[in-house]
Amino acid sequence: MNIKPIRITQRRQGFTIVEIVASFSILAIVMVVIAQTTTWCFHERHRNSNVFLGNQACINILEEARSTPWEKLDEKWAQLAQDVNRYKSLPMGTVIKVKVVPSKEFKLIKEVEVTVRWEMGRSFDPKECTLSTFIAPRSIALQGEK
Repeated sequence: MNIKPIRITQRRQGFTIVEIVASFSILAIVMVVIAQTTTWCFHERHRNSNVFLGNQACINILEEARSTPWEKLDEKWAQLAQDVNRYKSLPMGTVIKVKVVPSKEFKLIKEVEVTVRWEMGRSFDPKECTLSTFIAPRSIALQGEK
């Protein structure tokens, strides 16, 4: 009788060192891409917030100009409207410039231009918002002038 011993070959289960290094390399690349995307998203959110707040400040000042009586819409009013402290949410270092210019063609029309400028952000980010409007007295038809 010829009995052969039963040989049990156990194969070790697991990963080779090459597989582990490759998987960690892929994981590191994915983590770098996620970190860069997150940083970019935060920067874009901050930039968009600055632009939105600048636009809102311009719009608020123009609405204030529309509600002000036409006779009181002058450089004194413009100086009062430039107060940055009224807008606490604007970034530090924000400057507001308001100009009230009478129209050259029409005596009863004034142009109000509002510029909000801030210094936050990278060099190629928008750092200024300018809006303007033309305002006439509410009773222009009754005055009979051009």
